[in-house]
Amino acid sequence: MARGRKGQPLLFFFILYLFLFLWSCEKKQKPAYTPENQRVDSLCTSLMQLAVEEPCQTKKLITYELKNIRDSINYYRMLFLLSRCYEYENKPDSAYLIYDTILRFCQRKGNPNPEIARLEIICCNNASQNRYNSGHTDRAIDYLRQAIDVAYQPDAKECRQYLPQLYLLLAEDYHFKSDYPSAVDNCRKAMLAADSIDQTDQYHLSVYGTLARIYLDLKNFPLADHYYELAEKSLDQLSLADRYVFANARGYYYYTTKEYEKALPWYQQSYSYARQLKMEHTEAPLLANLGEIYLCLGKTDSSQYYLDKAAGYYFRPDNTDTNSRYYMNMLYLSLYLEKGDMKEAECILNQSYPQDNFNYIYTNGKRLEEFYTRKGDYKKAYELRKQIDSLDDSLRTITIQNNIAEIDSRYRQDTTVLKRDIFITQQDRKVQQFRNTTIILILVLIVIVVTVATIMVCARRKKEKEYARQVSIITKLRMENVRNRISPHFILNVLNSLIPGLEGHKELNLPLNLLTQSIRECLLVSEKIAIPLKDEINIVSNYAGLRKSINPRIPEIQWDITPETDMTILLPSMIIQIPVENAINHAFRTEQQDKQLSITIRKENHLVSIAIEDNGMGVLSSRNRIDNPNSTGQGLRILFKTIELLNSKNQNKIRLDIQDLGKTSPGMQGTRVNIEIPTDFQYD
Repeated sequence: MARGRKGQPLLFFFILYLFLFLWSCEKKQKPAYTPENQRVDSLCTSLMQLAVEEPCQTKKLITYELKNIRDSINYYRMLFLLSRCYEYENKPDSAYLIYDTILRFCQRKGNPNPEIARLEIICCNNASQNRYNSGHTDRAIDYLRQAIDVAYQPDAKECRQYLPQLYLLLAEDYHFKSDYPSAVDNCRKAMLAADSIDQTDQYHLSVYGTLARIYLDLKNFPLADHYYELAEKSLDQLSLADRYVFANARGYYYYTTKEYEKALPWYQQSYSYARQLKMEHTEAPLLANLGEIYLCLGKTDSSQYYLDKAAGYYFRPDNTDTNSRYYMNMLYLSLYLEKGDMKEAECILNQSYPQDNFNYIYTNGKRLEEFYTRKGDYKKAYELRKQIDSLDDSLRTITIQNNIAEIDSRYRQDTTVLKRDIFITQQDRKVQQFRNTTIILILVLIVIVVTVATIMVCARRKKEKEYARQVSIITKLRMENVRNRISPHFILNVLNSLIPGLEGHKELNLPLNLLTQSIRECLLVSEKIAIPLKDEINIVSNYAGLRKSINPRIPEIQWDITPETDMTILLPSMIIQIPVENAINHAFRTEQQDKQLSITIRKENHLVSIAIEDNGMGVLSSRNRIDNPNSTGQGLRILFKTIELLNSKNQNKIRLDIQDLGKTSPGMQGTRVNIEIPTDFQYD
C-alpha cells in the first residue's frame, strides 16, 4: 500500500510535464495574435492608401508608431510601409536603404516562420523593382531569385501564391536584357506555378502580355499580335499597374508596326493609368511616348507639349540615367528637324551624352543623316548612311540570333548555329510529322474506344437477355409452385376431415398419419428456397416410411452419415427427396427381389457430399419415362432449374450429377446421384 501512494506523485508530475510540453509546442506552432498584431494590421491597411496620396504625412505617422512597437516582426512591417512612402515621394535610394535593412533582419532569423518569409518575399520584390528602375537589372534579378528561394522553403508553403508573379517579373527582367530563352523559360514556370495554385486565368493574361513583347522584339509581328489579343480580352481583370504596363506595350506594338493612329489611344490610356498610380517615374516615359507619337503623326505642337513635360523629369540634376536623357535629346532633334529649326537641332548635336544602347545609336544615326541631308552636307550624310547600313545589318543579325535562341529554348534542341531558313524548314517537317502521328494516334484511339464500346454494349445486351431468361424461369417456377401447392393443400384438408371417420380401421392410421405429415411438410418447405439438412432427412424418412407402409416390397433406406457432418447446413429444399422419390417409383422392377437404396452424407473439406444409390435397372430413357403413366417428369426439371438459378449468384457452385452404374462400372447395375454443396453457399 505504501509503495502505491509514493508512485502517485511521480505520475502526477509526469502528466503535468507532458501537458506543459504539448502546450509549449502548440504555442510555438501557432503564435498568439496579440493586440499589437491587430493594431499593426489595422495601421497597414489604413495607411497604405494614405501613403499613395500623402506620403509625407504618412511618414510622420509611421515614425511615431515605430516608437511604440515591441515585436520585431511588427516593427519591420511598419518599416516596410515607410519605404513605400519614399517610393511614392520618388526617393528610390532612401527606400532601397530600408529594403536592405529589412532583408538583413529576415536573414538573421535563419529558419523563418511564414510571417518573416512573407515579409522577405515582398521586400525582395520591391527591392528588385527599385533596382530595375535605377538601371541595375542584374541586381534586380538577384532579388527575385532570392524571393523565389524563400517561397520554396518548407516553412513558407503559404507563400507559394507569390511564385507566378515572381517568375513573371523575372521574365520581364530577362526580356529587358534581351535574354529571350530565359524570359520564355520563366514565362513557362509562371504558368506552371499558376496552375499549381488554381490561378491559371489571372496569371496567364500577364504571361500573354510578356510573350507578346518578346515576339515583338523578335520582329514576329503575327505571333506578337496573337498574344496581345489573348491578353486584351480580359484586360479588366488585371491590376492597375499591370494595365499600365499592358497599354504601354500595346501602344509600342502599333508604333513598331507604324500604325500610329492605333498606337495613340493605347498610349493615352496607359498615361491615364500612370496618373492614377501617382508615381512620377511611371508618368515620364508615357509623356515621352506621347510626344514621339504626335511627332510621327506630324502634330508638332502636341509633340512639343508632351516632350516638355517629360523633360522636366529626365533633365533634372538628380537623374543619372544617361540613356533616357540621350533618348529625349534625339526626340527633340527630330522635332526641330520636323519644324525646320536647324539652329536648335545643331545645338543638340553639339552636346555629348555617353550611352551604350545599340538601338539609340542606330536611331541617332538616322536622325543625323536627315540633319546633314537638310543642311546640304551630302558627303557627311553619305558616310552616315554607310554606318547606318552597317548597324542595320548588325541589328538584323542580332534579331535572327535571338529568334534562333528563343526557338531553341522552346523546342529544347541543340544550340548549333544554323541558317535560319534551314532551321525553320526542319522545324516545319517535324511539325508535319508530329501532326500526322497525332492524327494516326487519334484514329487508333477512336477505333479502340468504338471497339470497347461495342463489346460493352454486346455484353450488356447478353446480360439483359440472360436476366430476362432467368426472370422468365422464375416466373414459371412460381406458377408451378402455386399450382403444385393447390392439390396437396386440398388433399390435406380432405384427409383431415376423413381421418376422424376411420377410427374403426386401425390398420389405416399409420399410413394416413404418415401421408398427412408428408403433405404438411411439403407445404411448409414449398415456400423456402433452402432448409437445414436435418429437416430434409426427416422429410425423406417420412416419405420412405409412408411408401413402405403402403408397399412392404419397397426397400429400406440405408443411411450413412459421418459424425462431423453439420446437420444445420442449408441445402436446396427437396434436393434429396426428388432423387429418392424417382428411385422408389422408377428404379426397380416388380419381380426384383434384392432391392437396395442407400444415402451417404459426408463432409469433405468445404463441401457436403451426398450420394443416393440404388441397384435398380439404371437410368431410364426419356421415352420410357414419358410412357410411364405415373410419371410427370417435372421433379428433376424443376430441381435442375432451381440449382441453375442459385448457381448464377454464387462463385462456388452446387454440382448434381446422375450416373448409370451399368455404363460407368461393368458388372454393376443401378443409378447413383452425386450432389456436392459448398458450405459457404448463399441462397439470398
